[in-house]
Amino acid sequence: MLIDIQNLEDEEDSKAYKQLINDYRKRAVTEVEKVCALCGKNVTSFCKSHTVPFSWLKNIDNQKKMLSMHSILESNWIKQDKGASEAGVFYSICDTCDHELFSHYENKENYKADEPTEEMLQEIVQKILVKEIYEHRIVAKQTELMKNELGKFYFEEVNDAESETYETAVKELNKFRRKWPEFRIIYFKKLPYTVPIAYQDQIAVFSDFEGNVINNTYINSDKIQVLYECILPLENESVLLLFTLSNNKRYSKFIREFQKLDDVEKQKIMLYMMFSYSQNYFISKELETIIKNDNFVRELAGRMMLGLQESDTEFSRLQAHIRTTLETMKNYSLDKATQLENYLSKEYAVTNLSIQ
Repeated sequence: MLIDIQNLEDEEDSKAYKQLINDYRKRAVTEVEKVCALCGKNVTSFCKSHTVPFSWLKNIDNQKKMLSMHSILESNWIKQDKGASEAGVFYSICDTCDHELFSHYENKENYKADEPTEEMLQEIVQKILVKEIYEHRIVAKQTELMKNELGKFYFEEVNDAESETYETAVKELNKFRRKWPEFRIIYFKKLPYTVPIAYQDQIAVFSDFEGNVINNTYINSDKIQVLYECILPLENESVLLLFTLSNNKRYSKFIREFQKLDDVEKQKIMLYMMFSYSQNYFISKELETIIKNDNFVRELAGRMMLGLQESDTEFSRLQAHIRTTLETMKNYSLDKATQLENYLSKEYAVTNLSIQ
């Protein structure tokens, strides 16, 4: 069947293209070089790893699967709902590294302290970077296969961009592992109930509370500084964590303003950044009706999806920079978080949702 990938309004073409993309991704996963991203050893197969530990994902799964960004937007392109066994899965490290190199932060007993240790923060960052390396590595391999077999120039552009991002992430991880930097914890909060959200990612925040630029992601020469954000649903309790590198000075004003807020406001900021800048979150199905009817959440998730669909060539980034930088900074201003419902409050605890 010949598919017109330039015009996918036809339903049959759309379904066929979706299947084509999925088939090439499956091939990429199996054909990518089997080298552990952490120890560098050749392996016959990778360990099945999760961004948020599987044991914590189960706390919000309730045998009903979980919502993803694609569930909120009701996307037809990617599987929407995911069970705990398939949420945030990646294949990039060996069994030994998976079991040994994340043992401190994945031990819930370690969260009884006043704040996480440097070792725990290192493990979180390491896990986030390994997942990012995996995604770019697979997409690069996928587009390489599609370019070779379908002969479309678009795939060459995407492959070059993904390869570049993959190499950047590898360099960042290797640099950190040679000498771990110091981190600054911005927010650490333990809640005495299980929240309905599991999330762990790094985000490059565009603008602060007044719409001033923090990161200009449209220009390559602009060195990006990130925040690390976690929402961890443990059994009968939850951990909220926001931190960054201690030398990330661009966040100084953000941190000062953030520290002035009360807990409810801080939690809304965390959710606002999660929905706006990430797709790596999972939400209990118990919250499905509420979250899908929240137009503001759908708007934020829609921004993220739009960002994923943008072409990643030099020319398009320059065009986007000239055309939309100021508008983007204003649209992403953190003061808009006040409009957001606090889905981390006790009202939305898993135990409360399950009896409604």
